[in-house]
Amino acid sequence: MKIDIKIKIPENNYEVTFNKIYKTDKLEFRDVKSFIKRFWKQYERNKEKLFENRSNYNNHNGKIFELLLFQILKHENIIPFFYQAKLSLINNTIFDFVYLNKKMVPIVLFLKTSLRERYKQAELEARLIKNIFPGAKCYIICLENDDKIEKYNKMIDSNDIIGIDKFFNENNLSDCIKILNESGPYIEHTSITLLTGKTVNRDNIYIKIKM
Repeated sequence: MKIDIKIKIPENNYEVTFNKIYKTDKLEFRDVKSFIKRFWKQYERNKEKLFENRSNYNNHNGKIFELLLFQILKHENIIPFFYQAKLSLINNTIFDFVYLNKKMVPIVLFLKTSLRERYKQAELEARLIKNIFPGAKCYIICLENDDKIEKYNKMIDSNDIIGIDKFFNENNLSDCIKILNESGPYIEHTSITLLTGKTVNRDNIYIKIKM
């Protein structure tokens, strides 16, 4: 059995086929942790064959990581959400994933394959979001190891980081999924200029299984 997963986004189709990366007949979504680890291992092993532009792996990594999160959020039925979204009063900034609940309070997911100093920009943006939208939540999802995740979450506890609410990797991402589930339901259209972006819902995210 081959599993061919594609993501389609309105107005700007972005399709990536898992079969180019996951050359196995044993792909199963048993749990979030193993799904990410198994897929990323295959991706790292094969990415030189996948992309002609080998000098831009950081960008490729980010796109593939987006694909993983798309599939996980779809599998867990945490939809709709906004992709590549803009929030009103925050200029020149595009956010990876944004949920909007019925109280019109945003939940923003920042995706980072690695952190280094990159979390600082997300921290500044998260502080700005919270100044404009009281009650907003901001989370970073990354591929860093547990020691770094613990380090940054302790910085939240000590108030050295006040914009980001929590850091997640594949090992504790199930906690993030639980938070997102408990914070819904979410809306996919808004008549005000609070948020703009490409809506991802049941109609434009799908899984195709080839037998």
